[in-house]
Amino acid sequence: MKRSTITMFVVLTLVASSAQICSAGAESIGCGQTINQSVKLDSDLNCMHSGTDGLKIGANNITLDCAGHTITGPASYYREATGLDGISVTNASGITVKNCHVTYFDNGYVLSNSSNDILVRDKADNNGKYGFAVTSHSGNNRLDNDEAANDGGYGFAVAMDSIGNRILDSLSSGNSEAGFVSLTRSNGTTFENDISYKNMQDGFILSSSSGGSLANNLAQENAYSGFALFGSAGDNLGNNTSRANGMGGYLIVASSGNMLTGNEAERNGQDGFLADSGSADNSISANISDGNSGMGYEDSSLGGGTSSTGNVYGSNTCQANLAGMSSPAGLCVG
Repeated sequence: MKRSTITMFVVLTLVASSAQICSAGAESIGCGQTINQSVKLDSDLNCMHSGTDGLKIGANNITLDCAGHTITGPASYYREATGLDGISVTNASGITVKNCHVTYFDNGYVLSNSSNDILVRDKADNNGKYGFAVTSHSGNNRLDNDEAANDGGYGFAVAMDSIGNRILDSLSSGNSEAGFVSLTRSNGTTFENDISYKNMQDGFILSSSSGGSLANNLAQENAYSGFALFGSAGDNLGNNTSRANGMGGYLIVASSGNMLTGNEAERNGQDGFLADSGSADNSISANISDGNSGMGYEDSSLGGGTSSTGNVYGSNTCQANLAGMSSPAGLCVG
């Protein structure tokens, strides 16, 4: 092929590719607009006085790239319930939302009845409720390298029968409720390499959700517990760290058949690991509880002695916990 022919081929290929992505600023993309093709923003979008959502995704297999630009909602100087979302994806699949910053809406990002979507390198801060919400039968979505800060509710929430979602390498800090949650039969949720820092409730919560995986996460200086299971079964927690949280390190309430292995609880305000009276058949092994204000390990499932607890313990270590090693005795070695 001659050089001129090759050059023409490359030019035509680039033109065809660029035609698939609309580069648009505030003058051509309006607040509340439904996007039906791939868009890359070239400026911020100010929706302070629009009374609408920020942007809506209305077609499958398209990309919204904010290129680092900010979409600002109506509650710019005080937090209020607006009922408006910054970026919403409804009944759509194959969507990518990336490099966006959403602030001062009710919710930052909402996926509803949507599956196989990706949110990557997005930020949500100072929203009245959730930073990121994956809800209403939304499955197999991936949130990667995202950040939620100073929102009025949960930083990241997976809820309402949303199955198989993954939140990876993300940060949730300073939010008014918990950092990361999986709620209401949202089974198979993965939280991996995430950081939950200085949130006003727990660091991570699994509630009425089973088959989840929490691995290599850090919960630090949250007001409640670092990690909490409520009414959940078959979840795996491995190699997580719960440090300097206001309450316990790991809280297991009315939850059975879960596995906690290789986790660390240090300098938390109550017990390092606590299983309540309604929790049984959990496997708690090879964990470390160090320097907590309560017990290293406390099991109230049946009481009376190690052999009579409803949970299985093995190779756990504990030291320097202010209220003692374990209750009943023998759940750990110093």
